[in-house]
Amino acid sequence: MLSGGPDERSFEHTVGEKCAQEWSPRSETANIYRFWQYPLQEVFQSFTIIGLYAYQHSAFMHICLLFLNLPAMLETMKIISIINGKGGVAKTTSAVNLAAIFGEKQKVLLVDADPQSSASWWTERGDVPFDVVHETNPTVLRKLRNVKSYDIVMIDTPPNLGTVLLDAVISVSDFVILPTQVAPMDMTMALKTAREIIAPRGVSYNVLLTRVDPRSMGEAIATQKALIGAGIPTFKTIVRAYKAHERTALTGMPITKYSGPYQSEAESDYRRIADEVIHG
Repeated sequence: MLSGGPDERSFEHTVGEKCAQEWSPRSETANIYRFWQYPLQEVFQSFTIIGLYAYQHSAFMHICLLFLNLPAMLETMKIISIINGKGGVAKTTSAVNLAAIFGEKQKVLLVDADPQSSASWWTERGDVPFDVVHETNPTVLRKLRNVKSYDIVMIDTPPNLGTVLLDAVISVSDFVILPTQVAPMDMTMALKTAREIIAPRGVSYNVLLTRVDPRSMGEAIATQKALIGAGIPTFKTIVRAYKAHERTALTGMPITKYSGPYQSEAESDYRRIADEVIHG
């Protein structure tokens, strides 16, 4: 991840001043020379070449806006948290398996923010394609944006709403996965979490229906349609309940490395979810 340091702020300030001036052909050479006095010149070179031909004020202003937005454009690390105020809804299962799938092609950090350390217990006994850290200090969690060596940070959270820890996690999240079973009590807690905790903070989220009996998909599909009809963001994929998920936890591996019965079905659910997270 590239973060805004002193050099980039200096560059941004200079471009901001430049945008306040009228672009004219007579000042092109001097202006381009000044641009090259600042860092990241290779990244910005193509924009500057375009600027040579942008004689119209409106066109150059558009280029200026691109420059001013570059810090956000250059920040590539994404933080995905998995949250629900109720336990037993496959938060840790989802965190470990998605981290494993993302970890096949990207550098991934799984943050175990649950005091019960479920994700740490799961992964410490096996070989997983991602890094794991147990951290429950809200002050530290709020600084996750300072992490520079990962493409994706996954956060597994405890089943407690209204805590300082949860507030810290949501404050740094780009996207929240809200897993829930389809039982009325579970759905009530999921909707409470979405409406009272996540949505007011303006963080994007999707409800994920989990632990669904493959023999009773009709109820889950009806619930899914009801959620979508009510305007609640919901994953198209439903996580089916297989013994494979329980056995992977016991053996310390993600579903991608399990070789028992129904492994391919269980894995395919989480691969589809990972694809939805990336591509929508």
